[in-house]
Amino acid sequence: MKTGPYTIIPTRVPGAAITRYVVKRGDKTVGAMFSFPSLDDCKRLEHPPKPRSVQMLSKVYNDTISKIRGRPRKDSRRGDIQTLEPDDDVA
Repeated sequence: MKTGPYTIIPTRVPGAAITRYVVKRGDKTVGAMFSFPSLDDCKRLEHPPKPRSVQMLSKVYNDTISKIRGRPRKDSRRGDIQTLEPDDDVA
């Protein structure tokens, strides 16, 4: 089967009821998928996007988790805590 300039070859996975689709461009194997790839999938296999930096991901992750958990930030000042004293009128 052809999708644009890519040739898609379905192959059977031994011991499983799954079809593996091998994507080729000319004689070069670009990649393989278990679902039928579209033209965009084939392009992504040939030229994958650049990964994001780990430092940026950890910053985003930590900010998101702290908002979800409702924790105060490390640099935030602690609010005034009022101590409750027992009433003298209650017997």
